[in-house]
Amino acid sequence: MSDQIGVFQGAGNGWYPKQEPIVPKPYHKYLKEDDLKITYPEIYSDKIKDEKTGELRDRTLQEIIDAVSNGSTVRLAKDYAEDIVIKAGKVIKLDLAGHTLKNKAADTITIELGGGLTVTGKGMIDNITAGKAGIYNNGVTIVDGIMVTKSEAEYYAILNHGTMVITGDAVVYLRDKMTSSVIDNGYYDYTKTDPRSGYVVGTNIANPSITIESGTFYGGRNALKNDDGGIAVVEGGIFTSGQCGLFNVNKMTIKDCVVPMANAEGQAASGISGNMYAVYTKYYDDTNDTGHIIISGGDFAGLLAEDGAQSVISISGGTFDRESPILDETKQHWEKKNGKYVVVAGAKPAEETKPETPADAGTTTTDTDANASTVTA
Repeated sequence: MSDQIGVFQGAGNGWYPKQEPIVPKPYHKYLKEDDLKITYPEIYSDKIKDEKTGELRDRTLQEIIDAVSNGSTVRLAKDYAEDIVIKAGKVIKLDLAGHTLKNKAADTITIELGGGLTVTGKGMIDNITAGKAGIYNNGVTIVDGIMVTKSEAEYYAILNHGTMVITGDAVVYLRDKMTSSVIDNGYYDYTKTDPRSGYVVGTNIANPSITIESGTFYGGRNALKNDDGGIAVVEGGIFTSGQCGLFNVNKMTIKDCVVPMANAEGQAASGISGNMYAVYTKYYDDTNDTGHIIISGGDFAGLLAEDGAQSVISISGGTFDRESPILDETKQHWEKKNGKYVVVAGAKPAEETKPETPADAGTTTTDTDANASTVTA
């Protein structure tokens, strides 16, 4: 049998007993395991009659996904080279089981608005086509502990125009010398009518959101780019790139993460030269490009940069390898503690100054005659 569906691979002729599926909430915020109950799909064979030849053939992965009931787990038993679509109304779990899913010509996996996917299983999603992503999400997607990459041709490894959570020991990266961002959350140009670039009612969502709980993200120009209309929450992870670990033009909250000085290695790998930023934000407008970042934790190597007078990085926690000139010094200041810089509330205390004795000052001595003195010049 070429595929595993449900909890384990079937035996014999590949048919499964019929069991009523447990249908999860299709738009549940996180599609947690309790909502994605693993059930047997309805009666199913791994073979299908070819419409042209009339002969039995293996089902494609897309046909398997379309055939199973909501709440099912599709577990791979081999590598696949297909372009997969999780259609509106379909909510499944895809267990890569250590295998690789690679595209043919389009995005490797597209999740439509109204569709839901949890992808897990220590395998890899790869994409080899210019202008296409490993995962293109318009629905609700959890990336749990897998690898997502672009092994050939420029573009993002992940393009998110829906709701996404990345968790576990996920690894998302671009191969050497690629200059795209690794992950793009939000729109390249919010007003464009092309849904790959802009918000289109009925195709994607107004404010794409990504929550990164953990993982490793490296390569390209920016490890995470939070684009027009995007809302990003970073709760963990390691971010390394050629230009910027975390790049933002709208709303980003950083609770914890590591942006190492290995950005230098990212530069060498991506072929990008120039300044290296740990965190960079830029303001364009008050609606979808507010340029606002809140940092309450994390460890950062590299500059923090506010591009434009209305860009804001608000800091209440975290450690930094240097001072960045972004603080309102009447309200906060930098202090070095245990080899790292931290932000402390209040204006910087004035430094103590000691009165100095002029180097050329003479020495006066007084002899026994109170009316006489000797000055040594």
